[in-house]
Amino acid sequence: MPQLNVHWGMVKIFGLDIDGRAVLAPMAGITDTPFRLLARECGASLVFTELVSADGLVRNSEKTFRLMEFLPGERPIGIQLFGSDPFILGEAARFAESKQPDWIDLNFGCP
Repeated sequence: MPQLNVHWGMVKIFGLDIDGRAVLAPMAGITDTPFRLLARECGASLVFTELVSADGLVRNSEKTFRLMEFLPGERPIGIQLFGSDPFILGEAARFAESKQPDWIDLNFGCP
């Protein structure tokens, strides 16, 4: 069970401090690096890459791998993987982990 502590606008989840009132959700075709950097400038305390297909990662899609790239100035940053097969999501999570994001989120609801 995730540990969630909220104090004076600060949220701490698994040791990651999120200090602020705005989080940029992952959006396919929108949350690329320039958009994320702009969101951070405007006060987003956590940003996410675009939605990343677990199937695309497991099939070695270069375009899908590029969706997980980010710059140090975007931290803290999360990668959200979507898919429906637990095995494929597990393999994709290993690929995502190699990029060393601050957060990996699994989305089971989006196609």
